[in-house]
Amino acid sequence: MTAGNFLNSGGVQAMDGSFQAGGHFTNHGSLLASGTVTANGLTNHGSLEVGFFTSADFSGGAFGSLNHSGVLTSGNYIIAGTLTYGGGGIGQIGSGASLLLRGPFNQVLNVNGGGTANALSQLTGNAGILALDFGASLNNETANFTNSGQVFLQGGSFAAAYQLINSGTLSLETGAQTSSVDIGEAYVNNTGGFLAIEGGGNTFRARGLTNGGSLAVFQDSTADFSGGTFANLTDGVLTGGEYHVGGTLRYSGDAISSIGEGTSLILHGTGAVIEREGVEGSAISGLSTNHGSLALLSGAAMSPGTQLTNHGTLILELGSELDVGGSGGLIHAGGDATVFGALNSGSNIIQITGGIFDNSGTITGNVSSTGGTYTGGGSLFGSFGNSGVFRPGNSPGTSTIHGDFEQTVAGILQMEMAGLMQGVLGGYDWLNIDGAANLSGLLEVLLLDGFVPNAGDSFTLLSWQRRVGEFSSFHLPGLAEGLVWTTAYEKYGFRLGVANSAAVVPEPGSWAMLAGGALLLVSYRRFGRRRK
Repeated sequence: MTAGNFLNSGGVQAMDGSFQAGGHFTNHGSLLASGTVTANGLTNHGSLEVGFFTSADFSGGAFGSLNHSGVLTSGNYIIAGTLTYGGGGIGQIGSGASLLLRGPFNQVLNVNGGGTANALSQLTGNAGILALDFGASLNNETANFTNSGQVFLQGGSFAAAYQLINSGTLSLETGAQTSSVDIGEAYVNNTGGFLAIEGGGNTFRARGLTNGGSLAVFQDSTADFSGGTFANLTDGVLTGGEYHVGGTLRYSGDAISSIGEGTSLILHGTGAVIEREGVEGSAISGLSTNHGSLALLSGAAMSPGTQLTNHGTLILELGSELDVGGSGGLIHAGGDATVFGALNSGSNIIQITGGIFDNSGTITGNVSSTGGTYTGGGSLFGSFGNSGVFRPGNSPGTSTIHGDFEQTVAGILQMEMAGLMQGVLGGYDWLNIDGAANLSGLLEVLLLDGFVPNAGDSFTLLSWQRRVGEFSSFHLPGLAEGLVWTTAYEKYGFRLGVANSAAVVPEPGSWAMLAGGALLLVSYRRFGRRRK
């Protein structure tokens, strides 16, 4: 026992014994109570840990880390046993404090006016760190709970009778035990925060939701907001925030028919389920319009029951699948679509009328591009009609069409060159057509990374099984003085070459290609270069 005040700047451990201070205990270091600790008051700027089945009693004096407004202002607290102090209850965990409740037997008690009470019964907010693990629980039945800090549950539970307002991070984490949050008959307002329910059977229950931040429901977890209002859904339009769904998201209200601007819906894995209370089937089976962001990741699959029109961002990750074969197909009207997985349109046509469509995966079905840009190094099992811009490969690379390719007079085929190898990065673009090529429109060639073609270089840009027609015009980069481009429509492909101008005998119609290695275009519309 120490007689008087005690200042700790190092480490104090009460191991299976006792520690007593006759005065106020001020802690700037660490205090581990595995036995019994008593002192007349406490100010904690360091770390205080009260182990299982042990106690730390500071009720004989003031609690200097708790201000007159009930805010815990400083210190880290790990409580598995019983912490007792003198003063009022804790209403708020401040930004400079952290409280970890561990196990089912933890207690934080305050002695005030001769009575002892649960010091956390009036806890209404957290701006620091609050954590519950190994069976710890916290019940708030008095007022709204506002979190602007970090709340973590790993095998813990939190219950409240009033609204939960979150602008920070609230996470139910994967662990040896499941975690739960039950707001009962109350409502969740996620105002710009991150609300995460990780896998392993964790559950989150509330009556209604407003989401202005990010909501993540991971595999084998459930977020149930049924019985109340889903304020982000109006007339089938989902607005505001991000929704990551790998487990089950349940709500009450209309089906989701449209994703609004600034809203993201991301499906993770094969266990992603979005459902309505009391209604069988997926709540997104009627999704028809995307103005925000729709992503299928980690093997997720989706089959809309109606035609899907994309004006925003559409992402299919490798291993994921979007099937629009039974719904009327897909219209890409703007924005950006990126396919690394599988897109199946069955007998329906995928229509590209605007924006950028990058196929670096596999498309099964026919594609018609009338106003957008199609690019990428993926495969198409179907036919392609181009009246827009077609950029094969991935700067550079290979695009394969297992079907026919037709380019109208309005179409532009844009090929890139960075070297002499066909269809590979650092080489030149290759359009491999496993069918018929019906040619018209413009062929444009761009040089990348300082590549300079020389006399004798040859580039087979297109391959086909049979051909009809020729390109209407060319736009080819300038060559060194004395060099010209040559073209050859061969039986199974189109070849572009470089030759000395003195060695070339002009054929009818080819004179423009010999004029200084540049080409005069008729009705040429120049498109700004965009790397794929």
